[in-house]
Amino acid sequence: MKITQPMLEPVILALPSFDNLKVAEISVSVANALGFPSVEACGSYKSGKLVLPSQVTNTLNGLAPTGAVVKVGHGRWTKPTNGGNAQEVVKMTVVEPQEVEVDLMEMIEEQVEVEVEEVEEVEVDPSEMLYDLSDSMTLDFFISQTSCYSKYVKSDRACGTCLLASHCAKAKALAKAERKEAKQAEAVKEQAKEQAGVKVDVPADAQLSSARSLTSKGKVVCVATGKEIAEGEPMWFVPKWGCLSNEAYQAVAS
Repeated sequence: MKITQPMLEPVILALPSFDNLKVAEISVSVANALGFPSVEACGSYKSGKLVLPSQVTNTLNGLAPTGAVVKVGHGRWTKPTNGGNAQEVVKMTVVEPQEVEVDLMEMIEEQVEVEVEEVEEVEVDPSEMLYDLSDSMTLDFFISQTSCYSKYVKSDRACGTCLLASHCAKAKALAKAERKEAKQAEAVKEQAKEQAGVKVDVPADAQLSSARSLTSKGKVVCVATGKEIAEGEPMWFVPKWGCLSNEAYQAVAS
């Protein structure tokens, strides 16, 4: 669920009046009003910065001209008793994900074809060569000194006369195959996430390997799907991200 300024305005207006609070303190009340167990559960940017405090700051600045909130210091705000008293009921609407029928096994079993471009053979008299490229250490040395290695272009005359041409072409084809294979694996993972209703990217600093299996003790909202985890249902707590339903965790951790 993407948190936006228009979403937070009615939430902040509905909060009880407060005096000289930091944005971090206000963010806790906003997170609870949205149904999240903590500010961290609302997600973070790829840089690691939490989303909610940043959006709360933007929203407070947007409401300041109306008098609903007043800035009383650096990062500190007051909500007067006579300002923005509308006790609005904030309802979060969760869009149910559409079912996607995908044959995952068919995608996984798809073979990756390695297309190796034909390299024009360069005939060189071994006696004229100062180095033996059949020696692996010598070959590795020349590869490390060649910045354009693995960028072979058949139409490039310089590539056609390069002694590393055949090795370079094969390296390029292998890299292409690896990228294709990685792309297919990512596609399979994304399809699994869609089927589980996961609509957000996993934060870069989310510690999936340190996730802990828990049992819900009350109403908890899954940070990945926005769905409520009923009391007694299994769930996972992922450090630097929040609580996930068992279904969502299995999808993003696979």
